[in-house]
Amino acid sequence: MKRLYDVCREVEALLEAAPETRDSDDVLYYKLIHGLCPDLTTYDVFVNREKYNLPPYESVRRSRQKLQHDRPDLRGSKRVQQFRREKEEEYLDFVNG
Repeated sequence: MKRLYDVCREVEALLEAAPETRDSDDVLYYKLIHGLCPDLTTYDVFVNREKYNLPPYESVRRSRQKLQHDRPDLRGSKRVQQFRREKEEEYLDFVNG
């Protein structure tokens, strides 16, 4: 659990410092990894993630989602918020048949 807590703290710091990370999980993940290990290649990030003790992409995404739920000041732009709501509705329609 400590590891997830650490990821959440790092994500929160990035969301506060770099507003562009609020709209894109890809930008958020890039900035997080670059801050931890700036010299890694793309290959290392995706193939040797465990070797470098990097957090899984999904953990970063879930941390962002939880933080944005709990802290409205860290939410993305209105356009992205609307897009995410629409995608959530589409997914729920798919799941519920």
